[in-house]
Amino acid sequence: KYDYEIAFEDGVIGQILDALDKNSLAANTTVVLMSDHGEALGVHPGEAGLYHGMSLYNELLHVPLIFRVPNVKPAMRDDVVELVDMAPTIAALFGVTPPASWIGRSLVPAIAGDKLAPLPAFSEMPTTNEWKHEAKSMISPDGKHHVFFKISEGRTEIYDLANDPDEKTSITSSDPKAKELEQQLAAWIDGPLANAEHE
Repeated sequence: KYDYEIAFEDGVIGQILDALDKNSLAANTTVVLMSDHGEALGVHPGEAGLYHGMSLYNELLHVPLIFRVPNVKPAMRDDVVELVDMAPTIAALFGVTPPASWIGRSLVPAIAGDKLAPLPAFSEMPTTNEWKHEAKSMISPDGKHHVFFKISEGRTEIYDLANDPDEKTSITSSDPKAKELEQQLAAWIDGPLANAEHE
């Protein structure tokens, strides 16, 4: 069913893009396609592995992000970016100065084919009335590691996304970079995240 839904959406998006081309609107229309989350679909066992909003594994975090910008050559990128980058990017595409309160960065350099400064991507899962679990996570700037801090369980899992994209084996106790990766996530939790929560 999920594959069918994706195929249906893909077809509708194609119809929209074809209509823009047919009606000569593509030359001055920017199209942005993104998803706010993936679905767990049982990739990881247990109740948290069934739906979204119940864990921070990569099948939930790694989402589609597509820009179709007039007069920009198509390309695929593997930069680590965040959904909070969307608003600054759209503002920059249209020459709008973003408010100082916005977080995130413009991805226009990547759209133009230039390099982006490598930065980590952070995510968090707050507790809810229905799901009493809290977690934070970080994808490393090079996209090769995922640090998943399960706060409610007092446990950190670290995955080598290059060699273990399905996140089956935590390397927390075996990777010499594990402590450094954990410290990078802790620095975000104790610094920018804590400051944002107090503003």
